[in-house]
Amino acid sequence: MRNIIIILVLELLAVWAGEPNLCCPSGQETLVEQKICESGIPMTLQCENGTEGEDYVFLVHIPKVHLGNYTFDDKKDMMSDMGSISKDQYCIQEAYGEEYVVYCTALYVEETYTTVINVITLTTSTFFLILTIVVYFIVPNLLDLQGICIVNALGGLAFSFTFLVIVNLFTLEQGLCEFLAFGIYYAFMYSFFWLNTLTFHIWRTTINPKVFDGVKVNCWKMIYLVYGIGGSLVLLVILLNLNYLEAFKGNDLHPDIGNGTCWFQTVEITFIYFHTPMLIILGINLFLFIWTIVFLWKYVAANSPDFSVQKYRLKMCIKLFFVMGISWLFEFLSVFAKYKQLTVLKHILIITDIINGLMGLIIFLILVVFRKRVIRGLAERSVCNYRLPSTWRRQTDSEIDESPDEYTLT
Repeated sequence: MRNIIIILVLELLAVWAGEPNLCCPSGQETLVEQKICESGIPMTLQCENGTEGEDYVFLVHIPKVHLGNYTFDDKKDMMSDMGSISKDQYCIQEAYGEEYVVYCTALYVEETYTTVINVITLTTSTFFLILTIVVYFIVPNLLDLQGICIVNALGGLAFSFTFLVIVNLFTLEQGLCEFLAFGIYYAFMYSFFWLNTLTFHIWRTTINPKVFDGVKVNCWKMIYLVYGIGGSLVLLVILLNLNYLEAFKGNDLHPDIGNGTCWFQTVEITFIYFHTPMLIILGINLFLFIWTIVFLWKYVAANSPDFSVQKYRLKMCIKLFFVMGISWLFEFLSVFAKYKQLTVLKHILIITDIINGLMGLIIFLILVVFRKRVIRGLAERSVCNYRLPSTWRRQTDSEIDESPDEYTLT
């Protein structure tokens, strides 16, 4: 569904030659929240689809960098990096003591069915993520260093998906909207940092670099905790400061979270604060995964004594590589396609969006259902006086467990 959105760009205008197109009568300010002029009359900016300006959604305080350098020609058409905007597609008005350019732009808003699909897939994922975490706590020997990384990463994803469902389902007050926006950001960053920690752990225990020989297991646990929790917390603190510092408001890089939307205001700002750290972490993850897979491939090809063990590890690494690496890259491509309005690619990536939305189910299948060590551990325990079939306790697999000293953590 195509909606017309008016974007208000905060920028004290340069000297104007001639009388500008005013959104409201001269001397009256625009009451942005009410979308009316100071005297109570509505703004009457007419856009291409014939819809009056009073019906538009306002996004405030978007820095000039997102509009680009703009000038006005003799016909009063606005020339910017986005192209030419005719004089009947913009107006100029004072609001909050500043002058604004208010212009019409066509953006695509997600259809209702897309929102429904997102809610269903995210809710399903959240359920299976929580179920996976519960299984790991039921089977204590899964909580070695690798298990700790997995549980924390899945916990971050579960919280972020839960917050996203709330944002998709309800219209929220600004305070709650800001809280959830920061919650989504922190939960995703928390998950990414722990995924990065998990990737490093798999690489370290597989490659076994001699440089780490002197580091004890308890030290690794502390290092992982500091990095996994601290890294995401540092990014959150930076974002909070940039969003609320008065001196930074009006800056081109101001996040402006929660102002009209429970997220960042623009794709560009989202890329700077969210996608950039995400891509850096994913880049490191992919590098370490490829290194590990190549090492294991050579190891398996050499028919080493523990051939079956390393073959299992190779398969597990490839599965995790796709779940934690490739799927997130598809998510980034999906956002890029929607931003650039690449219709064909956007329709193709709907499928990958659904797959990403069901990430929790895929993770549950990989880490629980198809992992015999987990099934065997569940069969050895009673849950609510119910036991799994005894034959499951005799299942054997080729999975390599963590070194014995890591089990002291549980």
